[in-house]
Amino acid sequence: MDSNLIAAIFFIVVMIVFLYIKRKKISVSGWFPLLYVFMLRGKWGLKVMDKMAKKCGGFLKVMGFIGVIVGFLGMIFVCFEIVYNTFLLFFRPEIVSGVQLVLPVEAKGVFYVPFIYWILAIFIVAGIHEFSHGVIGRVYKIPLISTGLAFLALIIPIVPAAFVEPDEKKFKKFKKKEKLQMLAAGPFANILLGFVILLLLIPISPLISNFYSPDGVELVQLADKGPAAKVGMIEGSLIKNMDGVPIISVKEFQEEIKKHKPNEIIQIQTDQGKYAVNIADKNGQPYLGVFIKQKTQIKPGANPIVAKTFSWIYGLFVWVYLLNLGIGLFNLLPIGPLDGGRMLSLVLNGRKGKIAFKALSWIFFLLIIFNVFSGFFK
Repeated sequence: MDSNLIAAIFFIVVMIVFLYIKRKKISVSGWFPLLYVFMLRGKWGLKVMDKMAKKCGGFLKVMGFIGVIVGFLGMIFVCFEIVYNTFLLFFRPEIVSGVQLVLPVEAKGVFYVPFIYWILAIFIVAGIHEFSHGVIGRVYKIPLISTGLAFLALIIPIVPAAFVEPDEKKFKKFKKKEKLQMLAAGPFANILLGFVILLLLIPISPLISNFYSPDGVELVQLADKGPAAKVGMIEGSLIKNMDGVPIISVKEFQEEIKKHKPNEIIQIQTDQGKYAVNIADKNGQPYLGVFIKQKTQIKPGANPIVAKTFSWIYGLFVWVYLLNLGIGLFNLLPIGPLDGGRMLSLVLNGRKGKIAFKALSWIFFLLIIFNVFSGFFK
């Protein structure tokens, strides 16, 4: 049985047992027992937040101010990306949606993350996000009722999350700048951590490559109606050569593609057959409509256990980096309950401001739905 499936089953069983034990402390909302959210409230981390707020209050206020600036800049960036990607989906059929569900399931329209990486990364991302909300809130003495765990459930618990619950009635009475800093803190912490991890990955990457050597280029996925899909190339196959040139690394694949121009024919040999592919144009660059990954083998003389351990840890850092940036930016969208939506609603005052916010919220909500569902049909 696949290790990811074993891990998923084990996690779900443990969560069901844990939640059954804690059932008296759980609140449920939604359409139980089909699609619902349940929350397990506690006081976890509140003392740590208070200590940090007292010891580092001045520094945290500066970071909170920077977080608001980054938050609104990030909102502009992610809004532009959503609109631009939607435009491309209408006019460039071969383009893959830039907004996909991030799940430990290999399926069309899903951004696949191996289960073990997915569950660990989600807990890290959610924990950092909510802790940052809480500690900035405590800097300004905003009362916090509880912290805890939440799960989105489709019959069984699926997507975990963390939360910090302020006293909403008292929260409304605080100054706008204080509320903005608390709301921006979560996404800002995710984005900041993402870049910190990226800086760590840059020097570590060459060390990991010392354990492995390239062993072929795999076709992970084919874009629907893309050049490779049109000629019948098969997902999961290995590229052997291109125009007679042996290909064993992604770098060699990229270098060979650069030698060609759109509308030229390239001969690609895989372990499943030979194909004549008519190269398409994508922003003036040659485009095959393939998603590839490097297959590797452990170098002779390298310790397999050490190699696999280091590569696993490296892989976890990569996914934590990607999900921190992705979730951090997504939360900045100007959609009602998201952090970005709540930030924008504080800025847009008055009757006209509320109307504008409601319109923007619905527009971007519908754009997200369109982008997500287009991934299942394109």
